[in-house]
Amino acid sequence: MNIFFTSDTHFSHKNIIDFCNRPFNSVEEMDEALIKNWNSVVSNKDTVYHLGDFCFASPKKIEEIINSLNFDKLFVIRGNHDGNFYKWYKRDGNKKAKVSLYPPYFELKFENKFFVMSHYPILEWNRCHHGAYHLYGHVHNENPCHEISDYRSMNVGVDVNDYLPVSLESVIDQLKDRKIKGH
Repeated sequence: MNIFFTSDTHFSHKNIIDFCNRPFNSVEEMDEALIKNWNSVVSNKDTVYHLGDFCFASPKKIEEIINSLNFDKLFVIRGNHDGNFYKWYKRDGNKKAKVSLYPPYFELKFENKFFVMSHYPILEWNRCHHGAYHLYGHVHNENPCHEISDYRSMNVGVDVNDYLPVSLESVIDQLKDRKIKGH
């Protein structure tokens, strides 16, 4: 079992193609590429933490996309464009033992390292002065907050990660040598 992080897939969100200058000609092409990329790195034995803005579609389409993705467990941290996902989850999704919906801020420990996951980038996070990692999305670009980009903080959104989920190992490798806030 591996652990992956991603954010801001915006499945079926037509306007995101222009807004983020994504290299797709249609929503169908984008959804197909995002699903293919996801499934190229995530297996049916893996856990994925999606940090918000999962899908901009009807409950039926959300169900289709969920069923097309590889994962053993999917944890979605609610983003600002997850209203329909939230409705789907409340109606149907919570019956799926492998899909969970969390609030926009969540803390967890992996491999003896403390992680703060949020849909939004934040300037300070719990234990940031003690080496905790902060993973976020929402901003769709590389360095939205120069105040945090030198620290153990990372945008896991698809727009800055080749439209792929990022593995726990890759996150730790990329952030391990960055400064700890206050040091």
